[in-house]
Amino acid sequence: MSFNLHRNSVATAVFALLLPISTFSLAQGGMGGGGGGMTPPPAPAMPTVEFTDALVQKCASEWASAFRAGESVEITESCPWDQVLLTEDAYRINAAAVDMLDGEVIGYKVTTAGDGSVVGTIKTGMVQAANQAVNLSAGAGVIAEADIMVRVSDERINQATSLEEVVRYVDVMVPFIESSDMMLGEGLGRTKALWTASNGNARYGVMGDPVPVEPTSDFIERFGAMQVVVVDDQGQTQKDSSARTNPLNAVLTVLEEFDARGLGQRLEVGDLISLGTYGGPIRTVTPGSSLTATYIGLTKEPIEVTANYE
Repeated sequence: MSFNLHRNSVATAVFALLLPISTFSLAQGGMGGGGGGMTPPPAPAMPTVEFTDALVQKCASEWASAFRAGESVEITESCPWDQVLLTEDAYRINAAAVDMLDGEVIGYKVTTAGDGSVVGTIKTGMVQAANQAVNLSAGAGVIAEADIMVRVSDERINQATSLEEVVRYVDVMVPFIESSDMMLGEGLGRTKALWTASNGNARYGVMGDPVPVEPTSDFIERFGAMQVVVVDDQGQTQKDSSARTNPLNAVLTVLEEFDARGLGQRLEVGDLISLGTYGGPIRTVTPGSSLTATYIGLTKEPIEVTANYE
């Protein structure tokens, strides 16, 4: 059975990883108090500059140049990054910046900033096979994270509102060790707006072998309860965790973000969605080291993926 892996039939080694599968039916306060007046939340900070189309283009160009050079993004006279406070400005900067990068869109990633979920765009060249080494020097501050992907198989996913619908419209899950790039420099915090403008810190990721999704409630339950253990090349456990909420919810987060952006974005057949980290970042990766993530509980036998670093 032949399989068209992407909406634009991009012929890359990444997609060849998924070919062996021949049959498919595959982030994260309460309110208390009794009586009396409640203190309203503080008003959000407002930028002191207007992000005109020209300024958006300057910021996007600076970010894209820094990304290509593997450098950090700093506050400059031409782009006041510390004034990227509103998500509507961040959406515009991100859209322009992603357009400036080489390659085609092949998917999206979900991560969590200090004040909300963030969706970044994945382009060709950002994901690779497990036998390819991740170049740590290509980024400003590359960290490793155990992650997982699913692949869109039906455009009806754009109308999904439940996990039961999500598993009907994705065909495989892919074990994935992401290498995020913390590009934002001094004075730039962990906010949804800044992380959105910086494309969700997307840089690289290593994919393992795909596993078919089962469109059943039992599969959803197993997916949510899955344990992920990350071990380094010295045999030391770096992470041992499960997700706080079912990672499949990240697909719905992508759809919600698309709606909030108002840019007409839609998921298409072949899109890969990175669902978020298990256990947080691993900052100790060095050239010559490796990490192996083992996914326990989803299938009868554990699933593994290994990332090598240079």
